[in-house]
Amino acid sequence: MREYLASYYIFPAIAAGSSVSPLLAGSLFKTYNTMNTKRFLSLLKWNIIGNKRSLLNTILRFGAGIFLINCLCNISSWIGGMADFNAVSIAAKLCAFLFPLVMMAFASELTFNLRTKQTIINYSMLPASNLEKYLSNFLVKTILSALLFFVGLLLADCLQALLTFVIAKTAYFLTPLFFTHIVSFFSSMPEALFLFLLFVHSTFAVASSFFRRRPLLWTTLLWILIPMLISFCAGAIFEVLNAFAERNGYVIVMRLHYEDKLVQFIAGLVTVLLSAFNYWLSYRLFCRIQVINNKVHNGCGPHIMPNPIE
Repeated sequence: MREYLASYYIFPAIAAGSSVSPLLAGSLFKTYNTMNTKRFLSLLKWNIIGNKRSLLNTILRFGAGIFLINCLCNISSWIGGMADFNAVSIAAKLCAFLFPLVMMAFASELTFNLRTKQTIINYSMLPASNLEKYLSNFLVKTILSALLFFVGLLLADCLQALLTFVIAKTAYFLTPLFFTHIVSFFSSMPEALFLFLLFVHSTFAVASSFFRRRPLLWTTLLWILIPMLISFCAGAIFEVLNAFAERNGYVIVMRLHYEDKLVQFIAGLVTVLLSAFNYWLSYRLFCRIQVINNKVHNGCGPHIMPNPIE
């Protein structure tokens, strides 16, 4: 009954833009601290419907970008009045290459609905637990974003095929070639590369909760600066040790056993543990996002605003 009342009163109130007591929102958060499938699906549905305009814009941006790639690859054949299968295949390979990068970029948008004070308040008032809110955002920015990419790809493919048919009276579709390249890429991907992509995805997930503004930009800069800093420090340490060894008549020899199965297992295990830690840290930072720490006037006098997502 309590869950029904919360779903009946809070969800429509936020959808209509009306205000709900922050104290009521905080009590709801303390009440719902477990995972409930029905409540989670309702939250996921609300998350999708509430951001349908943004999702539609995402499809249009994907479609425009992929159509531009098609135009760049087919421009010479269109000028000659022909349909070039190789040009379509090249465009499909480019889209398959960009797909993992796009998924990394969307990992930095897990807090897309927590950018401003009002959106944090609105989202915190929903009767759902921290885990449900985080998983809802995670699914929207991973699984749903991949589906939006495929929809944009299909729209751009239909447009380029129609344009090619008008010019050359024949056309080739990009979508089957794209999925062929994607399946071939992931089926032949080395385990080390897969674990590395998983780790990179987890770092962008952490950045989404740590950087409130432009998380993609800051994470990309960190991925550039941190390896450079590590390389510089490692080189400086090696130079110091090498100079010390030469003064004492020693020689330092470094051997990296990449093909050793034990080394590969340890490296893979460390990568998995670091990725899991990053996702956990992303969730914990997500739970600790604050709205305000001062007093809030709610019509009946000042109240202390509780932590909205904890």
